[in-house]
Amino acid sequence: MKTALNKKGFTLLETLLVVTILCSLMIPVYPLVMKQYHYYQLENEAETLAKFLEKMRQQAILEQQPMMIRFSTTEPYSYGLRSGVQIVNRHYLSQGLEMTTSISGNQFYFNFVGEPRDVGGTISLVQANGEMKQIIIHPFSGIIEVR
Repeated sequence: MKTALNKKGFTLLETLLVVTILCSLMIPVYPLVMKQYHYYQLENEAETLAKFLEKMRQQAILEQQPMMIRFSTTEPYSYGLRSGVQIVNRHYLSQGLEMTTSISGNQFYFNFVGEPRDVGGTISLVQANGEMKQIIIHPFSGIIEVR
């Protein structure tokens, strides 16, 4: 007496065929997805840095004390609040991003009323593909702008 086999599921060949088709459809899309990913990574880092600077500006006003921010423009790229000789509250940039500044000595001060101590400056975040975002600190007012 023969019993009927209950066939459920997919064979290995069918599964491999579906995976191959999906991979071939993803190949042209991958560069576009990666480009968007890097763009949003750059955008996020620029916004994070601008928010950090604004927070330090507000803290200088609130505590009635000057705040000094130090930028490291060599690897690993980072920025943070300087307290004495130490950098506290340090933030590291994502891999693949570089930082340059027009700020002398890579140190920036907000005085006790939130104004830049010397002059404003520009911090540029650059990706390997050349895309760039600039964080501009306006002289006198201390207003921070991302471009």
